Amino acid sequence: MDIVAVGLALGLLPASAAALYYFTLTLAGWTTRRPTADVPPRLHVTVLVPAHDEERTVADSLRSVAASDYPAHLLSVVVVADNCTDATAAVARALGAVALERSDSARRGKGFALAFGLDHILATPTDVVLVVDADCELGTLAVRRLVAALEAGADVAQAAVVTRNPKVMPAGLIAGVGGQLENAVAAGLDRLGHRTGLRGTGMAFRRAVLEAHPWDAFGLTEDAEYAGRLRRAGVGVKFVLDAEVRSEAPPTAAAFGTQRQRWRAALFTPGFGVVHKLLSSKPLVLAQLALTLAAVVIALPWLPSPTGRVVAAWGGVLLALTALPYLYAIRRGNYNTGGVVGLARSALLTVRLVAVTVGGLTRRDRGWQRTLRVAESPARGRA
Repeated sequence: MDIVAVGLALGLLPASAAALYYFTLTLAGWTTRRPTADVPPRLHVTVLVPAHDEERTVADSLRSVAASDYPAHLLSVVVVADNCTDATAAVARALGAVALERSDSARRGKGFALAFGLDHILATPTDVVLVVDADCELGTLAVRRLVAALEAGADVAQAAVVTRNPKVMPAGLIAGVGGQLENAVAAGLDRLGHRTGLRGTGMAFRRAVLEAHPWDAFGLTEDAEYAGRLRRAGVGVKFVLDAEVRSEAPPTAAAFGTQRQRWRAALFTPGFGVVHKLLSSKPLVLAQLALTLAAVVIALPWLPSPTGRVVAAWGGVLLALTALPYLYAIRRGNYNTGGVVGLARSALLTVRLVAVTVGGLTRRDRGWQRTLRVAESPARGRA
């Protein structure tokens, strides 16, 4: 066989494996129809909300907790106002939460805020700790569903995370579609009996887990770090598709890129294999696909007719397997793509995210940066 054809086949194999990974798991995840069994609430849950200068967003988060379909006497809220320069703590107290104020300019970031809050919470007789970011809102049934998963035997439960402002273009659309895919993949892994990861918000832990594995994740992607530690210790994470947390997408393309640049630190997190990290990074999978298809297009004129047709068909199938989950995610979320202009802007931002992630393979980000919120953006929702 021609050496060019052999080289293309070797390049198409890993790209095909990645495409089949996403296609198979999203298919399994989106066809999952097994609601979490309802049980009478009996465990006390403390919702831990780490917050840094979140006076404009924390109120909505706390109101969503108060609206939960879970007995009020079994539900507490602790807000950690971490290195705040605004009225975050006052807003939290006004809404009935315990507000802990932390000031340590040398140790900044969400991981330190979580450790600070957990030290306080574990000194109380709570049964479950549920972490919710200050810019997120809990679905009405989220607490009940997560607790039911823990009651059924899980040590840690992770809620589905969806974008609550998908109309912020193009960042909201990309975050919304990406969230749909991540939820489907996690549900597919769970359905097939595999462990899933943590998403930073909507994470519910049994008290015993936090006592046995004290929080020591202080990097840029503290959730991935702690998930890696739990994985090494043999502690599984149960994904609960019908427990929902609504997360805010950054309001601008620049803020979205900064957030994803910070998240790429997960590529260096111990506890997960290289293959797992590469497959779980959608930008890296898309970069691999683009390079593979580009090689196919360039090489086609040099291939004999029968071989060329096979390679072209293979590339077409690969493109379809990759595109179908994304198209279904758009339809499932009923997202407005913004027409040709919106799709073009989304494509450009996607290319930017791919470049940011690929760059993360060779260099790490050391500094923590807070993500801009919609309420703080002069554009107020326009990227």
